[in-house]
Amino acid sequence: MGLRDRIMEETRFDLDFWLKALSELGYDMRLEELDVGTLVEKKVFPRSLGDNLRVEGVRRFLSTDYVEGALILVSGSLTKSSATRVARSWKRMRLLRPLLIFSDGEQSVITTVPGPGSEGEARVFNLSERLYHTDVEVLESMRFDPDPERYKERYDREFLPYEKVRNEFFRGYRELYAKIEEAVRPVFGTAGIEAESSAYAQRFLGRLMFIYFIQKKGWINSDKRYIDSVKDVSELNLLFYEGFNRKDSPLGVPYLNGSLFDREEYMDRLEGALERVLEPLFFEAREFFNRYNFTVDESSPMDIDVSLDPSMIGTVFENMLPENQRGAKGTYYTPPAETAFIIRRALSAYLGLKDRVIEDAGGKRFVDGLTAYLEELADKKSERDVRELREKLLSLRILDPAVGSGGFLVAAMEEIVDILKEADATVGFKTDVEMYKERILPNLIGFDIEKEAVEIARLRLWLSLVIAKKEPEALPNLDLNIVETEDSLQKGQYKLDIYVDREVKNMLDELQDLREKYVRTHTTQEKREIKSRFDELAGKLERKTGSQQRLIEIYSVKPDIVVMNPPYIRQEELDQSRKQYYSSVYSLDKKSDIYVYFILRGLELLSEGGALAAITSDKWLETSYGVSFQEKVKPHLLAVYGQRKRSFGADVNTVISVYSKRKLDEPVSFTYLESFASERVVRHVSLPRSTLRPGKWFYLKAPEVFTQKILPKLTHRLGDFAEIKFGLKTGANEFFYMKDVSHLFEADRLADPEKFERWGVKARTSKELEEQGLIYIENEGGGRFVLERASVRPIIRSIKDYVKPHISVTPSTLCLYVDNLVGSPFTEKYIRHGEAMEVEVGRGSNKGVVKGYHNLSTVKARTPWYKLPQLKPTTIFLSEFYSARFLSLFSDRPLLADHLFELVYPDSPSSERALRLYLNSTVHFLMLELWTRRMGGGVLHPLTVDYKSLPVPDFGLLSRSLVGVVFGDRPTLDYSEEVKQEDRRRLDLAVLRGLGFSEADAGAILDELYQEYLEVVRDRLIKAGRSLAERVEEGGFSDVDGEVEVE
Repeated sequence: MGLRDRIMEETRFDLDFWLKALSELGYDMRLEELDVGTLVEKKVFPRSLGDNLRVEGVRRFLSTDYVEGALILVSGSLTKSSATRVARSWKRMRLLRPLLIFSDGEQSVITTVPGPGSEGEARVFNLSERLYHTDVEVLESMRFDPDPERYKERYDREFLPYEKVRNEFFRGYRELYAKIEEAVRPVFGTAGIEAESSAYAQRFLGRLMFIYFIQKKGWINSDKRYIDSVKDVSELNLLFYEGFNRKDSPLGVPYLNGSLFDREEYMDRLEGALERVLEPLFFEAREFFNRYNFTVDESSPMDIDVSLDPSMIGTVFENMLPENQRGAKGTYYTPPAETAFIIRRALSAYLGLKDRVIEDAGGKRFVDGLTAYLEELADKKSERDVRELREKLLSLRILDPAVGSGGFLVAAMEEIVDILKEADATVGFKTDVEMYKERILPNLIGFDIEKEAVEIARLRLWLSLVIAKKEPEALPNLDLNIVETEDSLQKGQYKLDIYVDREVKNMLDELQDLREKYVRTHTTQEKREIKSRFDELAGKLERKTGSQQRLIEIYSVKPDIVVMNPPYIRQEELDQSRKQYYSSVYSLDKKSDIYVYFILRGLELLSEGGALAAITSDKWLETSYGVSFQEKVKPHLLAVYGQRKRSFGADVNTVISVYSKRKLDEPVSFTYLESFASERVVRHVSLPRSTLRPGKWFYLKAPEVFTQKILPKLTHRLGDFAEIKFGLKTGANEFFYMKDVSHLFEADRLADPEKFERWGVKARTSKELEEQGLIYIENEGGGRFVLERASVRPIIRSIKDYVKPHISVTPSTLCLYVDNLVGSPFTEKYIRHGEAMEVEVGRGSNKGVVKGYHNLSTVKARTPWYKLPQLKPTTIFLSEFYSARFLSLFSDRPLLADHLFELVYPDSPSSERALRLYLNSTVHFLMLELWTRRMGGGVLHPLTVDYKSLPVPDFGLLSRSLVGVVFGDRPTLDYSEEVKQEDRRRLDLAVLRGLGFSEADAGAILDELYQEYLEVVRDRLIKAGRSLAERVEEGGFSDVDGEVEVE
C-alpha cells in the first residue's frame, strides 16, 4: 500500500511505517545502528532533552558527503522543540545536514536544518494518527536523489516545503473569507450594520479553526474528528454559543468561555438568515480544513513548522491583507527567527546578561547571553538560582503597543517557557508548562488600532494556552489584556504619575486589580459588572486627567519589557494633524517616520530597569530625521543588530535595536549577523557612548580597515571644495525631453506638407532648417515639431546611457530650456500645443486625464510653467542611484543634467581635475556605500545633502599625487570585475599615496580595501535579492509627483 493509498486512514508512524515509506521514496533501507552512548558523549544529543524524552535507538539510513539521515526511536514525551534541538546539535557536532525522523511508535517528528555551516533555522514536521493530503506532498518533497550535489540542493530548497504549504493554505483561506464576507454582507446590510460583515467572517473562520485545534487534543467527546459529525451551521452555532460557553453543556464539549464564543448582540435578529447563507460555505470550509494537518504541539519561535500549528494563525490573518494594503497600513509579518531574537535580546537586557561577540577559529561568533547563562546554570546546578530565574521570568509584565496578530506576545510566552524548561532540566526539576503559561498570560498586554488584529491576537494566546493543558478548563478573558485603541502613541494631557496625585494612584491601582480579576472571571454577570466598573473608572480618569479611555497606562502597570514590530509608515503618508501632534508631543523632526515615535513611547512606558527591543527600518541610523531621534535614545541604547538576510517581504531594510530604561555608561554595540538564526558575525564594533555623536551611524556596514585607517584621513566635506546642485526636474519628461530628428525632416515634410505649412515652416530641407536656426525634434511622447535651436540644450538624461565616466560625445537627449518666448515663434507654438493637449496621468494626485501640461501638479508651481530652473552647465556629474556598476561622469564641455544627477561646480581648476579622478576612486565609492541610504530593493540612493556632507580628503594635497594618472576612457565594469583592472589599481594607489600612505603600505591596504569593498557591495545586493537593483542597471528611474519610481 503506497503513501497516497493511506490518506486519511488511521496510521501508526512507527519503525515499520518508515521502512516502507522511505523505501517508496527511493532510499536504500539497509539500516546501520549508531551507538546512543557515543552520540551522547560527543554531544550530538544535548545534555538534557527535557520533556521526559529518552532515546532508545538510532538507525542511520543515509550517509552522503553533505547529508546524514537517521531514524531515532524514542520513548516519553516527543515534542517538536526537543526534536529540533537535537537536529541543531547534530548539525553542529557532526558537520552534516541532518534528516532526522523521530518516532515514539505512534507519532513522528521530522526535522531538517538547511544551509551550509553549522547553524540555521530548523524545519519541523509532525505526523500523528493519520496521513493528510498535504502530508503526502511534504513526504514526497524528501524523495531520494542519487546525485549527492543535487540531493544537497534539494534538501536546502525543497525538503519540508513550509512556504508552499503555508502559501497554499493562505490562498485557500483568503478565498473562503472573501466568499463568506460577500455572502453575509447583505444580511448585515438589512440590519444597517454592513461594516460588521468583515469581522463576523473572520470570527466565523477563526472559531472553526479553533475547533480543529482542540478536537486534535480529543477534548470534544473524545473524538479527534468531531467536526465531521456537525450536520449544519445551526448545530455549529449551538456548539459555539451553547457548548463552549456553558458549564453544563449537553453536547459533551468542554466549557471554555474566555469571550471567544460570546454570542454577538445582533445574533437574535440575524442568526437564521446567517445560517442559511453560510450553509454551503461551512461544508466548503470543512472540506478545505480537512486537507491539512493541524497540530497542537507549537514549535519553538526559532523553528519553522510545516504543519498548521497555532503560531501559523497570525500569519494567516496577516496574509488576509493584500500586499499593497499591508504596506499602506505599515503591517509586515515578522519571521520566527527575528521574533525569537528580539524576545531574547529584551530578556537578556532585562536580566542584566551580556550578549557578546567572540573570535574563534571560524571567525567572529555571537554569544547569546541567555544561552551562556543557562550553560552556567548547568555547571552550577543551583536550585536557588533556577528558582530565582523562574520567579523573575514568570512575573515579567510584557507589552506590545503594536500587537498585530499577537506574534510577539505568543513568542514571548513560548520563549520564557523554553528557557525555564532548560533551566529546570539543569537541576532535575519537572517543568509544569501549563502552570507557567497560566502565570505568564495575565501579564501580556497588547494594543492595536485594528479590531480584527485584536481578535486574532486573543485567539493565538488562547490556543497557546490550550496546547499546554492536559485537561480542558475555562479560558481566561483577554478583553482587557489585548485592547483595540485609536492610537497607541496618544498621551494624556496630564501625566499619569502615581506620585503626583493620590486619587489618580488609587484609580490606577483599582483599574489594575479589576483587569487581573476579570481575566479569571467566568460568569456572564460578574464579567459584565467588572467591565462596567472598569469603564466607569476609566471615564472618571479621563475627565480628571484629559487621558483617553483607551490610553495604554489605564490598562497596564508599567511593563518590564516592550517588544514590537511597529508599523512602517513613512511620514509623507501620515495624516497632517497626526504628524503635527507626534512631532510636537515627542519633540522630533517632522520628517520622522512613525516607528521612531513608537520606540520613544515604549521607553516612556517602561518600568525602571525595563528593556525594549524592536525591529524597524534602518533609516533612523543615517537620515537627517534620525539625528533628533538618536539624541533622545543614545543614553538608553544598548545594541543595534542587522542581518545579511532580508527580514521580511517588506521592501525595507531593517535593524533590531535594544534599549534600557536606565541611562547607560557602557559602550554601544553594533553587530551585523549572517542571519538572526545564525551565530556567524559578519561585522562588529563596540563604541564608547561618549564618542557616539548623532549623525551617520553606518557601523553595521563599515569595514574595519576603512574605519580605522582611511576614514580618519577624510578630514573635509565634498561641499568644502565644490558647490553641489540638484539636476533639472521637468515634471513632464515626455514634453521637455526630446531628440534631434532633423535627418527625417524632408521625408516627413513630403509625407504631410500641409502640416508644416500650418506651422509656418518655410524651410524645405534640413540644411535650410539649420540655416534658419531651427531644429526638427521628436519628444519622448512621440510627437515631432519644429523649434528654434536656441530653445534646446543637450542634457545628461540617465546613467544607463553611459558606459564610461568620460563623456566625449555630446548627449543625444535634448531639453526644452527657455527663459522667455520672445523671438521664438515655433517654440511658442509648441508650448501652446502642450497647453491644449489632453495628458493622461497614470498615478499621483493628477491621476486620470488632464487638459494641458500646464495644469499638472508637477509643473504648475513654476511661473511660467515651461521655464525650468536656471542652472549653470558644468563638467562633473554624480548619479543619485547606484547598483553594481559605479561611475562618476565628467565631460570636456559644460552640460546640464537631469534630476537623477547632482551637478558639481568645483571651486578651482586644480580641484576640478582632482575631483574627476577621486570621484571615480574605490575610496570614494566605498565611502558612498557607508554614507548613503540603501533603498529597499538594494539600490544606493545618495541625495544632495549626502554628497555635500560626504567625507573627502584635502584636494589641495591629493591633487599632487594624481598628476599623470589617466582614467575614464574605457567601459566601466561590474564592481567585482572593476577592481581587477590595472588603470583602476593605478588610480586607487595614487589616491592612497595622496592620503599619506607609503608605496608599500598603500599596496597592502588596497588589497584589503578591495576585499572589504566587494563584501560591502555584495552584501547590499544579496540582501536585496537584486530585484530593484537590477532594474537600475536596465531601465533607470523617473519621477511621478515627486516620488521616485522604477521605469
